[in-house]
Order: sequence, then C-alpha cells, then structure tokens
Amino acid sequence: MRLASTSTLPQLAIGIILTLAYTMGFVWRIDLKRDPILAQVWNFIAARNGHLSAKAAHRELILFSCLAFFLEFILIISFIIPLIVAMLTLFSPCVPPLLISLLCHPSQSNGWKLDRMYGPVTRMGFAILELVQFHVVGTGGDYYINFFMTTAVVRLWLDCKVLTESGDTFENQVILYRRIQIYEKALNSCIRDRIFLTLALLGPLFQILSGFTLVEMANSSNYSTLLACGLLYFTMLCLTLFCFSATGQVNQITVNWIAGRRAVCKTRVNRKTLKSLVSETVSLILMTPEELGFA
Repeated sequence: MRLASTSTLPQLAIGIILTLAYTMGFVWRIDLKRDPILAQVWNFIAARNGHLSAKAAHRELILFSCLAFFLEFILIISFIIPLIVAMLTLFSPCVPPLLISLLCHPSQSNGWKLDRMYGPVTRMGFAILELVQFHVVGTGGDYYINFFMTTAVVRLWLDCKVLTESGDTFENQVILYRRIQIYEKALNSCIRDRIFLTLALLGPLFQILSGFTLVEMANSSNYSTLLACGLLYFTMLCLTLFCFSATGQVNQITVNWIAGRRAVCKTRVNRKTLKSLVSETVSLILMTPEELGFA
C-alpha cells in the first residue's frame, strides 16, 4: 500500500487529509436536502431598502467592490484547480494527491511508476473522476462559504453600522434593529444547518493540507505547486479571519448601541423596550455542542 510506505509525518498527514476530503466530496453528492432558509436570507438582502447617508453608501460601495474582486478570484481558482488535477492524472499519474497514484508501485530508480496494464483509458477515467470530484467540492464550498456567507455577514455588519450612525428617532431605530434581528435569526438558522460545519471541516482541512504541502515544496524546485498552495493557504486564512472578525464586530457594535441607548433614554417605556433587546450574535462565534449535533 502506498500509505504504508510513507516515511515522513507530513506525507502521512497529507494522505489522511486527502482521504477525508475525498470522502466528504462523495458524501456531499448525497446531500440533496432543500434549504428554503437560505433563499429567505437572499430575499432579505435583495429586498433591503432605505436611504443611506453619503458616508454609508461610499463605505458599502468600496466594501462590496473589494468583495466582488475577491469572490471572482476564488471562482477562477475553483475552475482552474480541477483542470490542473485532471491534467496531472493524465501526464503525472503517480503524484501522491491523486487517486490513481494508489495504483503506482516503487521503481528501481527510487521513484514511482504506473503499471503498463493501466493504459490511456484508465487514466482518462481517473482524470474525469478527479475533475468531477474537485469541481463538486470547489463549487459547493464557493457557494456556501464564499458567495453566501461572506455576502450575508457583510450585509449584517453594514446594517449594524447604519444603525449606529442613524439620526432617526428612538422608535425608528428600534424598528430597524428589529429588522436586523429577523435577518440575524434567518442567517443563524442557515449557518447552523450546514454552513458552519462546512467551514469548520473544510477550512482547517485545506489550510493544513496546503501548509504541509508548502513545507514539502519549499525544498524542491516545483515553484508552480508552491505558488498554488501558497495562494490557497493565504485565501483560506484571509477568509477565516474575515468571517470571524466580522461576526465579532457585529456583536460588539450591537452591545455598544444598546448600552448607548440606555444612557440617553429617559422615559420608562423606552427603557422597557431596551430591556427586551439582545445583542446580535452570529453562530460562527457562539455554537454549542448540542447545536452541532455532538451531544
């Protein structure tokens, strides 16, 4: 077996991580459950209305423009990587990350080679399998983690910033906060259903895989693989830091807003209204084992 002949810890870790990745990819194909809450969140984003100040509109334009470039970059990578993997299967079948490499055996030149009995038809079949597999994982991850979650969290953060900068009456601010709460509940329900687990499993998976590959490739002359793994590691690191920092800021902004309103509210009715409000907490920063299904 190829795994039994692995001599270094990084190679063993890469093999285990890749096995988990392939297993998750195949299981992902069976997950055909309809998710109406995700559509509700998109409707909340699309139906957003109201007049923004010049500062808020400028901030929203800059943030969503940067986010659009970032998402387009990830989308391009998600289409290029499956093609690269398929080409490697055809021309370099004994590269360890490939499934067809399990059919390779040691050669006399201290390398690995594929038996002659596995001809072009076998390579083409494995290439198609690798292409479909990586494309499914890439497309699903892009949609749920990148396109949906980043856009939804950014929308929530922007609405909270608009709330703190609003000069409306107390009653109008409470109405706006209630709308944000409805949106936050729908977003948390969708994250608890699948997105949090997807990020919690795939994020560290790809980070560890790309990190070990960077260690292996640093001492070789394969600069293209080194660059690709470096971009993947940097992208996943930025995405993880962005999501968790944005959700933390949402909670802190709402806590400060409620505390500030309590300091200026004088009437008894307004104070009772503030007591009924709770700060916004996205599930990325607060998730119990029972909600994850481990208890």
